[in-house]
Amino acid sequence: MKRMTAGAAALTAAALIGVFALTACSAATGATASPDEVQEWMTAQEDPAGDELASMTGLADTTSDLADETVDGLGDQIRVDFHEPVRVADVQFTCFGAETMDFSLFTQAGSSHVGTGATDVRCADGAISVETGVGAELVDRVSVIGANSSGVGAWAAVVR
Repeated sequence: MKRMTAGAAALTAAALIGVFALTACSAATGATASPDEVQEWMTAQEDPAGDELASMTGLADTTSDLADETVDGLGDQIRVDFHEPVRVADVQFTCFGAETMDFSLFTQAGSSHVGTGATDVRCADGAISVETGVGAELVDRVSVIGANSSGVGAWAAVVR
């Protein structure tokens, strides 16, 4: 029977503690991908499909930035301003690198703003389609933010 020396036992214990700490950190943040994988995913989203009015990508913000749920208090939003007003049917939202993400969408037509509030999205479920809430009204601007409690992962939105 082989015996472990005190030094080897301490080194093994330290290594196990490190593994458990890293595992706990990953689980606590909800991260499901490395920063490099997130960047690769974001880059892949930049290729247009052809039928969209606009597309946007961004890194996740923290959920606290969605608390106000007004376009001015939206936090680090990504927005598209159209040269001419357009009719927006919906916005498809996907996320990557996190378990879940809250998605908020705001449209502006003249001085009128309409927001959807936060929609909870499970990233593994793929794209969801969110209606703008403005019906057939033409819009000048679309603002989007994706967030979760840890601020991990990335999101993409396609305006159609």
